[in-house]
Amino acid sequence: MIYAETSPLFEDDNSLSHRLIFYRLILCLFLLYEVFSADMYNLIPVLHESNFVEGSKISSLKFYILTNIVFFKWFGALSCLFFGIGIKKKVSGLITLGCFLVLVYLNFRIGHSSSYFPIFSVSILILSFTSRVNDIKERYYFTVREAYNFLLIWYVLFYFAAGASKITPFLKGLSWIEGHTIQFLTISRTFDSPIYWLLDQPLFAYSLLWPFTIMSIFGALLELSAFFCLFSRRFLSIFTVLIVFFHFNLFLLGTFATLQYATAASLFFPGVSKLVNYILKRILHRSHE
Repeated sequence: MIYAETSPLFEDDNSLSHRLIFYRLILCLFLLYEVFSADMYNLIPVLHESNFVEGSKISSLKFYILTNIVFFKWFGALSCLFFGIGIKKKVSGLITLGCFLVLVYLNFRIGHSSSYFPIFSVSILILSFTSRVNDIKERYYFTVREAYNFLLIWYVLFYFAAGASKITPFLKGLSWIEGHTIQFLTISRTFDSPIYWLLDQPLFAYSLLWPFTIMSIFGALLELSAFFCLFSRRFLSIFTVLIVFFHFNLFLLGTFATLQYATAASLFFPGVSKLVNYILKRILHRSHE
């Protein structure tokens, strides 16, 4: 059973409002960094220019997207900035989501996966239609509690599904548990990893399988345990800290994309509500001086 005294599904509305504000800011900062740190968005039109000149067949929609990539990049960034600080949240959020999906599509077309987009796209959509804590609920808005609970359930399902996919079917699960997948990723990205930059050598002998076996088992069990986050605020806090720690370790070993998932965890990180409340009080105090 789910008890109101312990479940994060029944947190105080003011606390949830502060968490959603913090999450929206972190989400937008990440999206802005992701767009402006990736040179591929500047290279895509150049890579496809030869196809245009040669007159190869290309859909009018794809042609429009490719030739206006700079517009989508800057218009999406401006909308993302407005969305992050809460200006015309519904309109700016939907524009941000549209531009984000266009860039994800281009990523996919050139062979780059954006596996984090299910969490981010749903988060942007829900946050765009979330009312303020004291507002009367309108027909097309989520209340703060509804938005938080939906994002929590989506977050739990995402990680539980990720854990389940690692152990099923049996032969694939056995390969993952043995640690070969993480070992292969780590070896192939050794020279690009922050650990190698810092130490000028690998952290340990990557030919050893047992450290990766431990990491694989820990990762699978941790993701499968996400289900229990619905029942306990304390477990949700512990899970969030551990999942960020797990992603950060993979980041240090060269799997940079895993750190993007840690951004989603910012909504549930312990102490976020108190931090936002303190910052808002300081801002209000200074405005009245």
